[in-house]
Amino acid sequence: MAFLDIASLKAQSAAQKKNRGQLILVTGVRGEGKSAFAGTTKLPTLLLHTAKEAHGVDSANIHGKGLITSVCLNMDDAGKIISTPESQPDSTLINLFDILAMKNLEKSFGVVVIDSLESLDPYVSACRQVVDCGKDGFKSNAEIKNVWDKILSACIELTYKGVHVILNLPVEMSGDPAAPNFTPVLRGYGSASNILGACPTIIRVTRLVTQNESGENETVHAIHTAGLLSKTKTVKKSMHDREGTKENRSFHLRIAGVASSEVPEYLHADFTELLALIEKKGAK
Repeated sequence: MAFLDIASLKAQSAAQKKNRGQLILVTGVRGEGKSAFAGTTKLPTLLLHTAKEAHGVDSANIHGKGLITSVCLNMDDAGKIISTPESQPDSTLINLFDILAMKNLEKSFGVVVIDSLESLDPYVSACRQVVDCGKDGFKSNAEIKNVWDKILSACIELTYKGVHVILNLPVEMSGDPAAPNFTPVLRGYGSASNILGACPTIIRVTRLVTQNESGENETVHAIHTAGLLSKTKTVKKSMHDREGTKENRSFHLRIAGVASSEVPEYLHADFTELLALIEKKGAK
């Protein structure tokens, strides 16, 4: 009769966990430094974007010059736009899936960045399997969610190969500046909720005014580790219910495996510092 070697299984599980990449959702108001954060990995980084987010490449290169390989998902090698939400949107998504599934990608890159989910959103909503649903809102919303689930699955699969995946997602700020609300810029309550729920680490990049050693004010990029992201949907109980009822779902910013009481409210906007914190806590 064979006996399970519990110690060996635990060691194998720990090794797999240690070698697994991180899935990190980086949120922030536009212009606050999400793309710049992607350049702080100190690892060969594949930056996937659409023409709308081409400016993010320059931001990433501020800290990651020489380590960033950028691919525009809706342009050909000659720089010609070949896909828009209005014309052949599926081509952009096909390019994304082909790259994420590329054989031995993990041998060339330690990090894959999608910049941003918002820029992909119109392509998801306009792809063939969604359009084929016609005016059936329930079916089309279900298909939109299916496409995002497929994107998430491809990203999670990469983490099992040891690749870190960074998903950039802009947020809009509203309400009292002293206690603002942050809402993901992504169509669909279900899709946004699934993405937020699937990411073990959710942070918000921001600009912070601090004093340097000379006592002068300076603006630095920081990671905000406290707060909420909220998404609201309107539920109509019948065809006669014109206004509906607002339902809200909130997600705490979080760092994988780290209790909120164990991290400062702000960290430097540096991927290596964030990763070191995750790995230190995960090793305990």
